[in-house]
Amino acid sequence: MPDLEIIVMVGVPCSGKSAWANKHWDYYNVVNNDRFARLFGVNYDARLFPYLRVMEGAYIRASIVGQGRSVIADSTNVTRRSRERYISLAEELGVRCIAVYKEVLLGEVLEWNSARERNKRLPEQVIRNMFQRLEIPSVDEGFQRVIISSTLRSRCAGLLSCESY
Repeated sequence: MPDLEIIVMVGVPCSGKSAWANKHWDYYNVVNNDRFARLFGVNYDARLFPYLRVMEGAYIRASIVGQGRSVIADSTNVTRRSRERYISLAEELGVRCIAVYKEVLLGEVLEWNSARERNKRLPEQVIRNMFQRLEIPSVDEGFQRVIISSTLRSRCAGLLSCESY
């Protein structure tokens, strides 16, 4: 399965992770805890987190081993610790693990959040807290590659693995 991979989205809420993942929907299976919760007709609830993680791992294994399809893990994954499970799973399955970091400015995210439908907006403090906790991914963690998808076009100048949108 060397041609398969787990892509780990990294970024604060409202940074465009799901939009990026949805652009690649035809080529990858996308796993997202909110989608799992909706499958069961419930809103995301922190008490469900351990169960959703088990389902996520099973879905990734079934996608790679059973279907021969790569996977995008579409969650915030803002800490190194939150990304470890994907790197370990990729090693276990013998596939690549790539991070896609959605680099944005706090002001942009707050603006995008305020443009969301009222029932989908996040409290501003949640977004600010995520920015404070954010640890930028690195190949030192075990990723084979880190792609920076940035709204900061000047940040992309000269970087081979950077795409801007």
